[in-house]
Amino acid sequence: MDWAAIGAVSEVIAAVAVVVSLVYLATQIRQATKIAKATTRNAIAESAQALSQDVIDNADMAEIFVKHLNGEELNAVEMLRMQGRCYRDMRHWENIYYQVREGLLTEEEWSGFRKNLVALFEIGAYREYWASESNLYSDSFREQIDSLLEQTSEDTEGVRFAERFKNSPEGKTQ
Repeated sequence: MDWAAIGAVSEVIAAVAVVVSLVYLATQIRQATKIAKATTRNAIAESAQALSQDVIDNADMAEIFVKHLNGEELNAVEMLRMQGRCYRDMRHWENIYYQVREGLLTEEEWSGFRKNLVALFEIGAYREYWASESNLYSDSFREQIDSLLEQTSEDTEGVRFAERFKNSPEGKTQ
């Protein structure tokens, strides 16, 4: 075998090695993407549970919610706590939207989350908060929420979360 033949065989072996390396790399990237998506989904679930747990564990916050849902006037401290809750909740939702934009959640998943937002914005405090504080959020998220609010103001078949607690003694569902 001469040097030309050895060189040709070496080039073929190198080309095969490059292809194998690329296939391996593509597999690793796919697996890393799946892990990132799963981790994101889990973090969102944990965040949502923490938001719900706040009302479950914090009787004062639960009372503020029920009082607001019943149309009762909130005092200054209650208003501040409700505003803080709205801020925290909206940052949670903006994070979810960011994950959609980055491709870590699907549009189908965002569609499901939008249904939760419809229920959230049935609560007057959230609509009031958004009307005065939406400038704190990214342009694309504001567009999403504004579009949602336009659609829900025309849609009377949304989830009626707030109705479950109105005028119920101690916030018990009817």
